[in-house]
Amino acid sequence: MFYLRLKLILFFLVFNGLLFAQKNNVHIEIKLDSNKYEKIEVVEIGEKLNTILTKELDEDKKINIDFPLENPSIFRLVLDQKNFLVVVIHPGEKIKINANAQNFAKTAEIVGSPNTKLLYDTDRKIAVFSIKMDSLNQVYSTIVGKEGNDSIVQSLTNQYTDYDKQRYTVIEELIRNNPKSLAGLFFIERLPYVDYPELNESYAEALQKHHPKNIHAQKYYQKINSEKKMGIGKEAPDIILPDTSGTERKLSEFKGKVVLIDFWASWCSPCKKEIPHMKSLYAKYKPKGFEIFAVSLDKTAAAWKGYIKREQLPWTHVSDTKGWSSIGAKLYGVSSIPHLVLIDKEGKILARNIRGAELDNKLKQIFGF
Repeated sequence: MFYLRLKLILFFLVFNGLLFAQKNNVHIEIKLDSNKYEKIEVVEIGEKLNTILTKELDEDKKINIDFPLENPSIFRLVLDQKNFLVVVIHPGEKIKINANAQNFAKTAEIVGSPNTKLLYDTDRKIAVFSIKMDSLNQVYSTIVGKEGNDSIVQSLTNQYTDYDKQRYTVIEELIRNNPKSLAGLFFIERLPYVDYPELNESYAEALQKHHPKNIHAQKYYQKINSEKKMGIGKEAPDIILPDTSGTERKLSEFKGKVVLIDFWASWCSPCKKEIPHMKSLYAKYKPKGFEIFAVSLDKTAAAWKGYIKREQLPWTHVSDTKGWSSIGAKLYGVSSIPHLVLIDKEGKILARNIRGAELDNKLKQIFGF
């Protein structure tokens, strides 16, 4: 009797395990319009790219893919290195994709994967405004600086700003309406924490709760936690890195001065455009106790040091030449550059992501001129 009961328990355990496995299996049916490609790779995007399987097209230009999936994850369906479709897949989804083989991502019609559809629907909405902004830029470049065009330039600037705001609104609505979706991770960095703290915090909490095993959700959650620690009025974390001579320099050694931390790189065009303005500010305010602490995200010392020497940048420069993996960048949650942080004489954060006229006005308030 005991052995019979044991066998029954084992049977139900195995049976339930099989049912669970079947429930979590993902099925993807892909129909392309040509046989240009012979196979497709399914690549999971984790800490690294991991090819989980490769499947060949059949004679009908179809591919049927099946694989088990325990937790929601992000994948690439790869036809070749430049022609692939990013998909956000949940366990148990049955997905159908029809697409042009020449342009997989832009032509894909997706059924059965709500989060993937959300990703591409949002991307297409944003693209509408981006195209309009590019057109305005082209017109702007032909008339700016020419006499008698001031009103037209102002009109173009207003239109550009309006389109930019509408792009942000599309992303904000995506996050607010779909707080559990991993699709938002592709866009949320366009809404920086300094400008959208509540939205970023609520989204990070939702992802932490619903996707505790997803590496991208966890990294974002950690990033937002770091950002929260660096709000206005908080103590600025100390940065300790070597300067161009190899001497260790500390941000904290400049206590008693107003410091502008400048995260930049020699390859960054927007960073380089800011340099004349930075030189002007440095010359104006250095005698009154102003310092620039420039943290480079270059990967080679030669590029970093060469640019500093060539452009004669007189302020303090530090780097560990680790690119985006720089200790300084990680400490301050830097995901795009240029990224400027203004620190007061007590070492507390006055402003983040501050540039242009806003930075000028802030320094005028501090120094009185």
